[in-house]
Amino acid sequence: MAAVDGYTINTMFDPYTQQFDLLAPDGRTPVSVSVADILLFQASSTANGIIYGTQIGLCALLLTILLLMTKSDKRRSPVFLLNATALLLLLVRTVLACVQLNGMFNNFYNWRLFYYPSGPALHHAMRVSATTEVFSFLVNVTIYSSMVLQIHIVCCTLPRWQQKLVVLGCVFAALLSLSVRLTLTVMNIKWLVFGLDTLQLWQNDVFNRVASANNIISVITIAFYSCVFVVKLAFAIVLRRKLRMKQFGPMQIIFIMGCQTLFVPRKSTPALLRMNLADISYSHLRDRHVLCHPRHTAKLLRAHHRRHLPAPLRHVGQRQHHPPQAGRRLPRDPGREQ
Repeated sequence: MAAVDGYTINTMFDPYTQQFDLLAPDGRTPVSVSVADILLFQASSTANGIIYGTQIGLCALLLTILLLMTKSDKRRSPVFLLNATALLLLLVRTVLACVQLNGMFNNFYNWRLFYYPSGPALHHAMRVSATTEVFSFLVNVTIYSSMVLQIHIVCCTLPRWQQKLVVLGCVFAALLSLSVRLTLTVMNIKWLVFGLDTLQLWQNDVFNRVASANNIISVITIAFYSCVFVVKLAFAIVLRRKLRMKQFGPMQIIFIMGCQTLFVPRKSTPALLRMNLADISYSHLRDRHVLCHPRHTAKLLRAHHRRHLPAPLRHVGQRQHHPPQAGRRLPRDPGREQ
């Protein structure tokens, strides 16, 4: 026995496993619960609140950056519209999820006793929960549509049969993931939201298996898309080296971080980050002229010299139409010395 803050501590007793009774809605029937149940419910609610709050902040920040940094002439592109729509839908979906935290479905008494009396509070919680599920499915639709479109654009320099093979594989993966997500959405709304009074044990087991399959397929699909973007970016970096563009820049940083996020374990699916990474990768590659066919290498090299090299060095690598003046040395080509 030991005394701490006026309490006598019994080392053989764990206070967090003690049981106590709650009265059922009839006011007489006792229902046994434990302190561990309360702690579990509290931890789950806290974790959900932190996740939802983080998602709201990130979505609002990314949406603001996307609107401010995108030029006006590119705001009508399908990629921009899909990315902005996905961020907006995810923002609304997360706000609705936060509203659910104060609803009947997140009440310890109702959760522990599985007691959901019919009334305005239950109907409101059902509507909010069903709307949240619909928005979750729409977010997946916009994300996969954006990624398939960007893969189609990024792979435009591949041979036609390779481009079709990659795009068809991405479309198949997106449709498979969306079909499983749609099934999960219907089950959740039909069984766990509007069918609470008639929910059976086998329905809950089926729902858990479908939810697990949805998580696995979603992670595999996002990883497949990420591999396509990273591999294409690697080939683009190799092409830049052939064009004598050897400086360490944003493309190398995106490639390194893309490789790290493929191998470092993650607990959540980084869909929006992948979507934004893909959008940044494509826009940067397009601006740097590395998506063109290799037969334009000489032309692109001259264009790169005109854009990025100082005036005295722009004639390096170009055909000299006028002989140099006597007594003057031509600037040396750093690429040849290497």
